Amino acid sequence: MGYDGETLAFIEVRTRTAREDQAALPELSVTAEKQHLVVTVTDELDPKATFGAREREQEWLRVNGPRHAGKWLAIEGDQLVGVGDNARVVLEQARANGIAHPLLVQIPNDPQLPFGGW
Repeated sequence: MGYDGETLAFIEVRTRTAREDQAALPELSVTAEKQHLVVTVTDELDPKATFGAREREQEWLRVNGPRHAGKWLAIEGDQLVGVGDNARVVLEQARANGIAHPLLVQIPNDPQLPFGGW
């Protein structure tokens, strides 16, 4: 399996024989020369930046989120720095406001139902 384009991903599968009259499960061939990772870096993070639980953003969402049903929001601290129907546009709004890495969320149209589980 694989895609021979900009990104290359291959998995080689072989079968082995358990006995002459029975085939065994496929065996995955992974060798060192086949193991590599292609990474594309789109943003550089400030090495001094700290990433926490975003407690201020979560509180803002709890209080104000339902008023923005169906919209994408960009939030930094307790400030709304972008709002719209498209995540990319909202992120661009936030970056235009000087916020490189806001919390980006989509508010569902319908409120989340409680979950009871088993």
